[in-house]
Amino acid sequence: WLRQGCDMTNALGPLIAWLQSLSIDQRPFVWMRAALAVGLLCSWDFSYAFHELIDPWANSSDEEPGHDRRRLVAAIALDAASRDDDVLPVVREIIDDWCRKGTDDQRWTGAAAHGYDLGLQDVPKSLENLRIVGCWEDGDLAPVASWAVARMFARGGITPVLKTLGGWLQD
Repeated sequence: WLRQGCDMTNALGPLIAWLQSLSIDQRPFVWMRAALAVGLLCSWDFSYAFHELIDPWANSSDEEPGHDRRRLVAAIALDAASRDDDVLPVVREIIDDWCRKGTDDQRWTGAAAHGYDLGLQDVPKSLENLRIVGCWEDGDLAPVASWAVARMFARGGITPVLKTLGGWLQD
């Protein structure tokens, strides 16, 4: 509807509230679909969806219930949004910024986003971001960074991941 110029003013509020409730559902098939829906919404209206949903979820603190899931939903939504060629550069810039200069929560979300198709868009850059995240604050985020590296390997980035890991081990 957004691409066809329909007026969504009255529908966006309830839609956002509904997606927020789905994002904290315990069932993976529910929150995963919510993440993909947010990603699609983000590809249509990046600014609105990013500021209303993704950014707050990416900044979910450890004190908030379901914080890890909300951050993961934000990462998956950014990955889904990045499938739109017009949105990809913006998503890459945000993820790069989060991984290099973001808060603990933003770095976690950025690292998790690299574990999906987004990480395979530019494997060397993604691996460099994951190295930065994994080494930050004495390795506090090493588990999520290593999870993303393993997913990049499993999703087809075998040669560049092995080459980079070899370099890291020799450093």
